[in-house]
This record gives sequence, C-alpha cells and structure tokens, in this order.
Amino acid sequence: MSHLRANWPAHLAALVAGCLLVACADESTGPQFATDPRPTRSPTEAVASPSPALLPTAAAIATPASFTDLLRVRGAVSAVYMASGRDVWSVSSDGEATHLFEAPDGSTIQDLDASPDAQAVGILLETSSDGRVSSEVVLVDAAGSITKRVDVQGTASATPLARDADVRQTIDWSPQADQILVQLETGDVVEIPAAADGAPVSLDFGDAAGSVIAPAWSPTGQGIAFISESDDGGARSVQLLDTRNGAVS
Repeated sequence: MSHLRANWPAHLAALVAGCLLVACADESTGPQFATDPRPTRSPTEAVASPSPALLPTAAAIATPASFTDLLRVRGAVSAVYMASGRDVWSVSSDGEATHLFEAPDGSTIQDLDASPDAQAVGILLETSSDGRVSSEVVLVDAAGSITKRVDVQGTASATPLARDADVRQTIDWSPQADQILVQLETGDVVEIPAAADGAPVSLDFGDAAGSVIAPAWSPTGQGIAFISESDDGGARSVQLLDTRNGAVS
C-alpha cells in the first residue's frame, strides 16, 4: 500500500498520456499548418450540383406557314408574259401556261410589256403590206380578251429621229397603269391612254438635241426619261421630259 502511495504521480502521468493517445487516434489526419489548412470535406465526398432550371415554354404567336407561303415574295406579280413567234403566253406563279394572243398573218411582235398588276399585257405589232410598214398596239387582259386595239403613227417633225443602229421598238406601261409609251422604228415616241377610248398622242421633245433613245416612264408617271444623242453621235446625255408641261431638263 505504501508502495502505491509512493508512485501515484507516475500512475497519474501514465493515465493522462493514455487519454491523449486515444484523442489523437480519433482525430482525422490531415495538414496541420497555416499554409495548408485542413480540408473541410473528405476528397472522396461528392459535391451535389444544382438541378438545371427549365426554360419557360414560349407561347405560339403565329400559325406556322407552309414553305410555299414563306417563299412567295411579297408584292411579286402573279404572272409573267412572253412571246414565242407570233404567240403571246402567260405563265402563272404556279407554272401554268395560258395562250392569250396570236398575231395576224403578216404581223410580227416587236415588244410587249405587262401592266403593273400583271392583269394585262401590251403588245406592239408591226405589219408589212404592199411595201408599207404600220404599227399597232394591242392590249390583252389575263383571260385573253382584247381590251384595246389602236393603230400607231408617229410624227417625224414632232420627235427627233433615232439613228438606225440604235432604233429598238419598245412599249412601256406607266407605273400608274393609265398610260402606255411606245417608240416606233422611225424613232417617234407616242403616248397612248390605257382607257378604251383614249387616242394616241405623239410626244414633242422640243429642244432635245439629236436622237431620242430608250424612253421610259419615271416612277411617278409624270415624266419620261430618255437618252439624248447628238447629231454626230459623239455625245450622249440622260434627260427628262415633263409630260405635264413639255419641259425637257
């Protein structure tokens, strides 16, 4: 008994050391330095990722269109017109061809032009008979009915003559569809009302020098643009005839 009392400090020290060893064994190993801190979770512990949020479904704002509707050009004409020999045909946007007009014997189609809405076509014919050449304008609607037929004669004194090398007989429908412009082989330029009772009028280009070439309507339908060529053919300029007052600029 006296022996135990004499060694109690040693026994107490051993007990404390044992408790410290148990505490260290329960503690997880890992870095213990300030520059390499202890990880907050085990390296094998998976990090839960948040579920992706679903995008809201957009409400339909229009009815789906067919490919045909999508490819159709807004404002495009419903038909085109073409000449083949003495015949005039229309071809619809669906590809359907329709025969509209056949030129009379002895007549040739010099030019044609569709109305702005493509519901009619103007045809410029030239006819040779007994050595005499005459011109005629025929208006035909989309159903093939002739709505107007008028002989066209120019007045050489009123319109400068185009040189033979540059003459091209043309017909041009005004953007407002109320007038038709025709240039004849002689170089004369004639304005024809689209109305059934309208008579053709030869245009006077006044002080325009030399020849009138390639006349065409302005977008407003109140003027006619053309190329003016000098008498010797050495110079050309673009000019405008105001159909309201006859002024050339």
